[in-house]
Amino acid sequence: MDAKRSALRNLVRATSIAILAAGLAGCTRAATALPSAGSGTPPPTPPSSAGIASPSATLADAGNEYYVVPALISTEDGTLYSHQLGASAASDTIVAIGTDASFVPASSGNAIGHLQWLSSASQTVAFGSPTAGSVETVANMGIPLTSLSVGSLAYAQVDAAVVAFSNGVIKSSYALPTLQPDPTAGGFPAGYKGVFGGVSTGQVSALVQTADGHVLAFTSTGLASAVTDLMTGKTTLLTGYGTLGGAVLTPSGGIDVLAWRGYQPGYALHVVSLGGTSLSVVASMNTGVLPAGYLRDRLVSVSGYDAVLSVAAGDEASGVTLSVFGVEGTALTPVASSKGAGLEIASGPAGTVYTFGGPAGNTVSQLDLATGVLTRDLPSLRAPAGAYVVGIAGN
Repeated sequence: MDAKRSALRNLVRATSIAILAAGLAGCTRAATALPSAGSGTPPPTPPSSAGIASPSATLADAGNEYYVVPALISTEDGTLYSHQLGASAASDTIVAIGTDASFVPASSGNAIGHLQWLSSASQTVAFGSPTAGSVETVANMGIPLTSLSVGSLAYAQVDAAVVAFSNGVIKSSYALPTLQPDPTAGGFPAGYKGVFGGVSTGQVSALVQTADGHVLAFTSTGLASAVTDLMTGKTTLLTGYGTLGGAVLTPSGGIDVLAWRGYQPGYALHVVSLGGTSLSVVASMNTGVLPAGYLRDRLVSVSGYDAVLSVAAGDEASGVTLSVFGVEGTALTPVASSKGAGLEIASGPAGTVYTFGGPAGNTVSQLDLATGVLTRDLPSLRAPAGAYVVGIAGN
């Protein structure tokens, strides 16, 4: 496995009215079923006693708040709880035993936002679609695992391919292209003595379904990047960029993707707009955010914008800054940069986004995209003390 892919897998990779909060623990691999909600080390008691429900029963409920209470032992999985908005805490139910929980937002109008979590006990990554009420499991390929839910199918990268499966059965497998180093994307830093030589299928950073139903896989190695139409096998190289982040389908049918040069620390992250049919580059917009300290990005659909981007960067010593931008056509507009606001965003009501994750702990804030005003710690969206919000599903 190449060094860049390994580095990406050390990061943890969020839109209807649901909140997820996660404790931190480890997870590895194997294709077995997710353990029952009663297994593992008992978590701290949530606000009141919680009933236990099966994952499929809980995932079918939109308008729920989800949070993970960490295990008493930090190396073990926490417990993912579901809280129905407006209901008493006594009705909270257990969704799953796991860690690194997140809500993966729909990257297009046809896709379905879905929960995803890791389980060290079963050595799997599991994800489910709230509207479909289903849970899929696959051998954990590392962190992050990029996944996509469309109808009854779930897509995820498995080694050098993207696999489509349903109810645990593989329906299709799509080979990913082997990428050669792109000289215009920058080479290895001076003195590099790693094993990785630059030739690899790389890491899938985003999966997007187009308006015509095709699924696009965005892959990068740090030295080259590309987008592949899995249904036709056509690959378009994104020349000049070695690393890719999130991507989203815009209202006009084009696609916005975050891209940069993985081994050039002085080259800022760019939002690259692609034509919906040709997948050729239409525009490249400079965020001004350098890749040093990059932690996470998110591109989400928000009414009135082609997309809204967030980039979190920093470290424990200097703090984490969350920068938010609005994307309209070929124009990129900075909205706000705030320390401690979180790691990512999700679409909020009427021209706003929610911010959450990481340093925000169990709190959620709301950013007005027109004014840049951030309202911190919304009481109605605050998860229990000790939990970590990691996503907000739908609005």
